[in-house]
Amino acid sequence: MNKNLAYFAEILRDGSVYFSANKKEGKEFPKTAVCSKNKDFLLRVIGKIFSFEFSAKFNTSSFKNHNFKIETSDKDVLEFVTNELKFPIKSQQIHWKTPTAILSLNKEIHKNYIKGFFDAEGTVITSDKIYNCCVRIYQSWHEYNLCPPLEDIKFMLENIDIKSNIAYANIPHEKKNKFPCYALILRRENILKFYESINSLHPEKSMKLLVLYNFLKNRLQVAKMDGSKLRTETSDYESNKVERRSVWAEAPV
Repeated sequence: MNKNLAYFAEILRDGSVYFSANKKEGKEFPKTAVCSKNKDFLLRVIGKIFSFEFSAKFNTSSFKNHNFKIETSDKDVLEFVTNELKFPIKSQQIHWKTPTAILSLNKEIHKNYIKGFFDAEGTVITSDKIYNCCVRIYQSWHEYNLCPPLEDIKFMLENIDIKSNIAYANIPHEKKNKFPCYALILRRENILKFYESINSLHPEKSMKLLVLYNFLKNRLQVAKMDGSKLRTETSDYESNKVERRSVWAEAPV
């Protein structure tokens, strides 16, 4: 398992394995696909992995909500995804735990795994207030008070000195989804470390991370020079009860 494959393993959070019918042969053939609103990202990053890691042919297409899809019917890709990653076929990812093949690997491989997870399910939230700025990675799960994929990411981050917390995420589309959704959240200095150690291959997310990185680095440097300002912003953050609740306190019974 190299860095590219570790990244690909988690970008599949935005992917699927499905069966496409061939009318001429009267058969169904499995395809591995990854979706994104950025076509260039799919070609430049995922297409490169298909080509260089598997020598696989692929094609791209557009579909609903201005999304694009890159897909391949290559057997080596399918074998890697289903056998080594244990990716679910014809079922939801709410049962898909971190692949065993990933857990025992070194920190550098884990960084790329986390990067793939962020590029698939992450977002950057900016604000003119330090305590409102954060980086989040979302994941739905089939149980309350439990989200193994995010807990594994949290552990991997701790191994490279990046602290995070997991919270129940009450995001708008969750009303249409009967399964609970959780968010792994990074703040302040940990966002700086995330940018410096992990970053993103997704163009929009990478740019947003850079903007937030520069903002936080400047504000935190100023805050360290002005102790009263740092204490005020820290106090404001500590008093923000909604954002400080733990995942298990927020999850409905």
